[in-house]
Amino acid sequence: MNRLLIVLLLALVSSLSVSAQRTTRRPLKALTPVEAPTIGWTQLDTIAGDSAAAMAHITGYEKPLRAKRESFFVENQGSTQLVDGEFELTYSDLQGNMLHQRSVWITLDIPAGERRMVSIKSWDINTVFYYHLNVPQRSSAQATPYTVTIRPIQLSIDSAD
Repeated sequence: MNRLLIVLLLALVSSLSVSAQRTTRRPLKALTPVEAPTIGWTQLDTIAGDSAAAMAHITGYEKPLRAKRESFFVENQGSTQLVDGEFELTYSDLQGNMLHQRSVWITLDIPAGERRMVSIKSWDINTVFYYHLNVPQRSSAQATPYTVTIRPIQLSIDSAD
């Protein structure tokens, strides 16, 4: 009898605690539409060939032995901002034999008359070459020095300036 009373009491208590919950939230109001911000598009122009080479001056190339990145400075010698550009890199050994050649597209964002460092992924995936002016700290029998020539192919400028 006591057991039946305890079971009924537990059933009554549990039924009181399990009541339906209201899951809707009131009062809901619709959000007022917000105007999308206007995006300021810049007008770009492209400079190629000898004009690109005259506008971007390349200095300070560096790629130590076992480095995964190579870097250099690009100086904007024009009167408008450089936005991005394509550069051709030619790698040669010290005897002048071409080792590799590639073109890379780089985002620049360089104001007129200023200089910025650019860093790109290295062409030397085996990390056994080093730029001839970066003397390796430890001598390695398989390390090969090289020279590089960097030439701007085309540059994009912000013509809104």
